[in-house]
Amino acid sequence: MILDSPQVFSPDDLRWLPLQGRKTILDFGCGVGRNIPALLALAPEAHIIGYDSPNMRRLAEEYLGSEQYGKIDWITPPPENLKRVTYDLILAVIVFQHIEEQELRNILSILRDQLSDDGKLGINSRGWSDDHRKSVWKIILDYFVAAPESHLNLDAAVGNNHQQVVFSRKE
Repeated sequence: MILDSPQVFSPDDLRWLPLQGRKTILDFGCGVGRNIPALLALAPEAHIIGYDSPNMRRLAEEYLGSEQYGKIDWITPPPENLKRVTYDLILAVIVFQHIEEQELRNILSILRDQLSDDGKLGINSRGWSDDHRKSVWKIILDYFVAAPESHLNLDAAVGNNHQQVVFSRKE
């Protein structure tokens, strides 16, 4: 469904993100690149990097077309490859709940370390990571601090309830 859907995210879908002045933006788990056109429209001067598997990268090239695809730099797994860049904003949409806890902790540690001092992590996610229904939000809070204006509600974050939350790096 994700790959076959004609849905394209508009700039309005990403207005919850603090994009102003961000120079380097990582779209973590970018998939076919549905956030990319909106990021290009909202942050045209930013260096945008997509991170996903090589298979998804090939699908992104087809989905985005050569012009938009060519405006993006790409990083593929393993997650240690993310250490090459410092990010001002990291976007993760509906991705963390699909990662097993140990790997998620490794990724979050890397993302925290690669986030600039005033960088932000923007997450749209459900409240669980696997069939054990571990709280993705509680795991994230081990590495990041939710912005007060995000109103993270841990009680409502289980199941299919999606939340959009902006985080800062936890020191």
